[in-house]
Amino acid sequence: VHMGTAVAALFTRGRASGVVLRRRFDVDLFASDEERNDFLCAGVAAGLAAAFGSPVGGVLFALEEASTHWSKESTTHRALFAATLATFILALCRAKSSSQYTSMTSPGLLVIGDVSSTYYLIELPFFALLAACCGVVSGVLTRTIVLLSRITAPRTNRRRVAQALMTSSLCTSIFCVVAFVSGTCKPMESPDVQAWHEEVGMRLWCKSPDEYNDVGSILLSNHNGVLTWILGAPDGAFSLKALVYCFVTTLFGLCAAANLYVPAGLFMPTILWGAISGRAASLVIKHSFASLGEISLNPHAYAIVGATAALAGTFRGASISVVIIMFEGTGTHAFLLPCLVAVAMSNVFSSFGGSVYAEQLRAAGIPFLHQEPPKSLDPSLTVGDICSREV
Repeated sequence: VHMGTAVAALFTRGRASGVVLRRRFDVDLFASDEERNDFLCAGVAAGLAAAFGSPVGGVLFALEEASTHWSKESTTHRALFAATLATFILALCRAKSSSQYTSMTSPGLLVIGDVSSTYYLIELPFFALLAACCGVVSGVLTRTIVLLSRITAPRTNRRRVAQALMTSSLCTSIFCVVAFVSGTCKPMESPDVQAWHEEVGMRLWCKSPDEYNDVGSILLSNHNGVLTWILGAPDGAFSLKALVYCFVTTLFGLCAAANLYVPAGLFMPTILWGAISGRAASLVIKHSFASLGEISLNPHAYAIVGATAALAGTFRGASISVVIIMFEGTGTHAFLLPCLVAVAMSNVFSSFGGSVYAEQLRAAGIPFLHQEPPKSLDPSLTVGDICSREV
């Protein structure tokens, strides 16, 4: 999102920022605020679509979260075209890198393969409870991030670089210690586990080449592969102990790194801790009702619902778009009702924290246009009152 909007801003504001890109275009191309807004919205949609392979989700995210004006025709058409072209170019590049020049099967980064799309009606209350817990965690997380931004905000570029280096070193050290202390060497029993191990699995301190460290493989591996593994791993791939350690450590890393002056993004770690909480919830429910006999639960459903609830609670303005992003990114459309329930419950229970984007802008003192006027505004004010010399 950051890169897509920055590239669009180079064209719409190139002359003002000393960049020569705009000189090649007609000066009337971005003459109005509406045209500049359309181009920036297209950049937002294209950036998110390229990251998740979700063109429709990118358009909805630009509508819900990033745009201050939306024209039904021009903005929608331009944003959808840009997002579709971005996913096409990404799939083309990935096909070329794999020497399959015409294979367009990988439009996004969240590819979890074939997963079970089964869930039972009786599980809806469990999905709602999971989403409520994710909403509370999201609210606390937002409050913590904003509090840390006010306490640790560096004022010079040297201190910002030092903060980034210290935080990355601290997080890496803590992740290694947690993997060493709490990680368990697990054997690769199924072909699915073996295929995943070849991509992102880590042996670390395991002696046998056919084993992997369960905690270390989640905390220290490639984040795209880890998300694929958490969302699509077979039942029994994780222990509850490993998931709890990874959940707490991931939240710590997210809080520590959220305020760095590095455009690293919050989507991936939010999906990660939400999916981890969903997998842990499925294990807790299964163990709680073990006395009733063998219970068939779909861990993929809980992981996707948990990730959706975490996104909705953290980025409160983007309710519908996060559902579409998860559907397009993972290719699972059967969980529409559970995900909508998760979004509703997460928004209710995270209301005390607010949107992390809006809260970060407010903490940094950056003015932005709110969805609604403040309640303290006098309703009798007119345009003439506000536009007068003495407001």
